[in-house]
Parts: sequence; structure tokens; C-alpha cells
Amino acid sequence: MEGAEPNDPIHHLVLEIMGQLAHCVPVAAEVAKSVLVREGEYCGRAFKFRDIRAVWFADANELKFYRDRGPLLRCVRLDGRTELCRAA
Repeated sequence: MEGAEPNDPIHHLVLEIMGQLAHCVPVAAEVAKSVLVREGEYCGRAFKFRDIRAVWFADANELKFYRDRGPLLRCVRLDGRTELCRAA
């Protein structure tokens, strides 16, 4: 995917799923990224594109996608299973 960081499979997957949910192709520069820290320890990353947010929880190895002020859209387990948590 254009603009995805080549050595980062999580970032690539986030861009792909955000594109599906937003019905467009996001450019990496349009996606805000931040590191999540809990009690001084790295615990994951957060991403935002338009009205869609994604959170990668490192300990659970799981991505969750949400709408701003809205429902959980999709859970993606990085062991290969994908679950639709609630309809978009």
C-alpha cells in the first residue's frame, strides 16, 4: 500500500483496514500515530484517520477499530482471526 512503512506490518494492516472502513485509500501521511505507554512501559500504538481510530494492544496482539464517539467496528487478532464486533 502506498505510503505504508515497509518494515512495519502493523502499520500496513492498519492502513488497509482503515481504507476498507473509510471506503478510500488512506495515505500514510494522513494517519496520525502515537505510542501508548502504561505505567512507564510500552503497551501499543494508536492511529487516527478521519473519523476512524485504531488501537494496537501489544500484550493482546490485537487491533481494535472505532469510529469517533461511536461503536467498536472491528477486532483483528494478529494470530490471523478477524472478528466483526459490531456492524459499521
